[in-house]
Amino acid sequence: AKALNTYADNAHKLAGGGIGSFLMNVIPTTSFDALSRNDVLQVLFFAVLFGVGLALVGGEKGALVTSMIDAASTVLFRVMGLIVRVAPLGVL
Repeated sequence: AKALNTYADNAHKLAGGGIGSFLMNVIPTTSFDALSRNDVLQVLFFAVLFGVGLALVGGEKGALVTSMIDAASTVLFRVMGLIVRVAPLGVL
């Protein structure tokens, strides 16, 4: 009986506060907080907002930010490629 009560209490804690609580949890306090806590839904929300804002800016400023993001992603993918190529040596 005690184990069943403990299970029921834990189930009530997991139930949350409904849809309102869920929707309020989607909005991050800061973008860095969402990234540091690895909350995927909040990071996705921030990414969508950033993408919409970037699309609305458009023009030369939007192209400048887009090219910067493209250059940074190229560098990061090259670093990841290097890590993948060198990983077998680390395993050895």
